[in-house]
Amino acid sequence: MTYPQQLAELIEDFQSIEDRMERLEYVFDLASEVNELPTEQWNDITRIQGCQSEAHIRVDIDENNVNLFSGADSKLVQGLMGILTIAIDGQPLDIALSLTPEFAVEMGIYDTPQPYAFQIYSETLQKFHLAAEGHGDIQPPEHLRPRIKTCFTPLPTWYAPFEGEAVSDEEYPIHALTQRPMAMYHSWGSQNPWLRQIHGHNPMFIPQGLADDHGLSDGDWIWVTSHHGKIRVPIAIMAGLNEKTIWTWNAIGKRKGAWQLEEDAPEAKKGFLLNHLIKELLPAQADGQRWSNSDPITGQAAWFDLKVKIEKADPNEPAVASPQFPALPRMNAVDAEPVKTLRYGLQWTVKDKKAWWRTKL
Repeated sequence: MTYPQQLAELIEDFQSIEDRMERLEYVFDLASEVNELPTEQWNDITRIQGCQSEAHIRVDIDENNVNLFSGADSKLVQGLMGILTIAIDGQPLDIALSLTPEFAVEMGIYDTPQPYAFQIYSETLQKFHLAAEGHGDIQPPEHLRPRIKTCFTPLPTWYAPFEGEAVSDEEYPIHALTQRPMAMYHSWGSQNPWLRQIHGHNPMFIPQGLADDHGLSDGDWIWVTSHHGKIRVPIAIMAGLNEKTIWTWNAIGKRKGAWQLEEDAPEAKKGFLLNHLIKELLPAQADGQRWSNSDPITGQAAWFDLKVKIEKADPNEPAVASPQFPALPRMNAVDAEPVKTLRYGLQWTVKDKKAWWRTKL
């Protein structure tokens, strides 16, 4: 197909870029190519339905030529709009209508002209669901039939977390969540001195309402209790947080001596994990049986099902995370006194060179 000159040049530009990340950066640059649709003109008619970003387009026909106006709150999405602007803006209507997604394939934005299909109906889960209803030769154990019928649904659904239903909302009214820090994954960042300066310890973030109810201020310590365990942690107040939810970074807290860190490292004294609050088994049922505290389909541990209560720690208690355990022994002939890694990089600052050299004496 013969493309308009500007679009043909753009396709050639993209074809000359082999690195996918460079192509992506080019798309970002093309965000400036749009004829911007002012945000005050954004409405339900201009909105692109189904797009996760706020994306809006208006097409005007002026003397049989296409005028395209667009805008988005995502630079990536607006970059794609920039490509479309180059492709059809100012073109006669018949040429604009003749364009197909083939040009995006030639540019390398799409692999094929076929639409992307997202399967939201799972035949596999439906087989389990039907079996729980009594269909088929293979039947589940009777005591598991209700759970399979509830959880193995072919379409996305919601059901109450198992632990949330098993414990008292009055006794444990708060949801506690944990998530990865953006700067590190698992415990691996513990070996990176710079990341340790960013995430050397983690507070428990709590909403303003809970802080007011319990007389808490930033830096105070609280006890967080679940049906399984209890931990003492420092807090930070976060205004933009659900009033019945508290959360913290995961993978920061370490046992003394772990990863060859010093025994008084902030990860050991002020870092903590929610693991002490989460039981691998759910509370016993009426018949005494205890099921796994995990997702029934994937087996993933139920990190987001935790219900807790909080109370302010006594001011006379030590400002140290609890529980604490004996330090792990130094292994593999590592020196008993490791270097003070939190000072890493100090030697490159003029102001603190003397302070760094003092650590070497």
